[in-house]
Amino acid sequence: MLTAVIVGAVLGFGGALLVAKSRFVARHKTVLGSVAALLAMGGYFVFQIPQGPSVALLAWTPFGWFIDVVTLGSPIASSPLRVVGGLLTVGCLVVGGGWLVERITAELWFTDPVDPDETPAEPARATAPTADSLAEATHPLSIPAGILSQPTRRVAQLALVRTRRDPHRLLFLFFPLIFLTSFLGPVVRNPELLRLVAPPALALLLPWLAGGLFALNPLGDEGALLPGTLTAIPSGSHYVRGLASPGLLLCLPLALALPAVSGLVSPYSLRQIGALTALSALLTLCAVALAPAIGMRFPRFSAITTRRSRDIVPPSLSAVALYSLSTAGLGAVAAASLLAPATARMLARVVFSLIPGAILSILANQGLSVLSGPAYWFAGVGPHITDLSLSAVRWGGYAVPMALACLLALVGYRNAVTRFNRYTIA
Repeated sequence: MLTAVIVGAVLGFGGALLVAKSRFVARHKTVLGSVAALLAMGGYFVFQIPQGPSVALLAWTPFGWFIDVVTLGSPIASSPLRVVGGLLTVGCLVVGGGWLVERITAELWFTDPVDPDETPAEPARATAPTADSLAEATHPLSIPAGILSQPTRRVAQLALVRTRRDPHRLLFLFFPLIFLTSFLGPVVRNPELLRLVAPPALALLLPWLAGGLFALNPLGDEGALLPGTLTAIPSGSHYVRGLASPGLLLCLPLALALPAVSGLVSPYSLRQIGALTALSALLTLCAVALAPAIGMRFPRFSAITTRRSRDIVPPSLSAVALYSLSTAGLGAVAAASLLAPATARMLARVVFSLIPGAILSILANQGLSVLSGPAYWFAGVGPHITDLSLSAVRWGGYAVPMALACLLALVGYRNAVTRFNRYTIA
């Protein structure tokens, strides 16, 4: 426990010192931290794959020698050489780590944190700062000026900068992802299952992120700037297009590439891979149009306090739930029908026949005889669903949810434009 505390203190205070002294690290700490977390999780999952390296290899690392120290004098056989190595490792960590923690914390205490948005001073040849400071704040990402009008581009840049500087407001958005990670263990440990799940999972996840990252609480994100935004933006169409642009520009290329690439190593046919890629692209377009409408219909203006007493305004839970159901839910139905029509047909019978029929039958037996007719009708729907051909289930179950998603996106876009044009601050 002592060595774990010391190592954790070295890594934690060392990371804080690096953020405080390096302008590059401070500016990109969210991206760098995400990459480090992904690498750490990737290293963990490598040992979970049956074809991967054996966990027994960890026993030969200095950290593995701690077990020999703990089992010394017990009936469990331990290696004297590794016992000595473990004791030396503990001593080095306690003495050297303690000294290092003291130096790092002292340096951190007396160091003034750098401003990640401040441009370093240059020699006399330095030119005056550029007028478009908002575009500079999005660097190295950029919103193209040629294809977007200036008001639309400004809204897109503000949404991008806001998300980049305050990623904590996305914590509630990632609750569904945290829930889904509980199912990743068996998938990663089984390469065949991973090849089956990866293409449809990417085809659903990337569109869901495209709309959720930037546009799921637009009015709440404006904060005190909302009155100025309502008067400065010429129309609601500029505002909604600006909210949709970052997710579209950043996620659409990934939504096209990643499902297609992962599908090439999957057992799916080229037709299925092409349909899955089209599903991912179309769902991305629908998500970025639907997210502003749902976010403006269920806005959140009240802040919550997170760690370090930091106030953030996350999207409302109602907006997250409705957005996820409208995008990932419809996409999941389409993907399941495309890739596993027999399973989709069975689930359709359960959802549309067995469950409502059983519920109505129970209520009818409890004295509500008026429900016996609907119960009989739902029970009769089941055989008709079973008689559907797999081809009809595959392409019908693929096309109908996507058509519904497009309809929702079109209605949502128009609703968001109208809501912005008519919005008044009470």
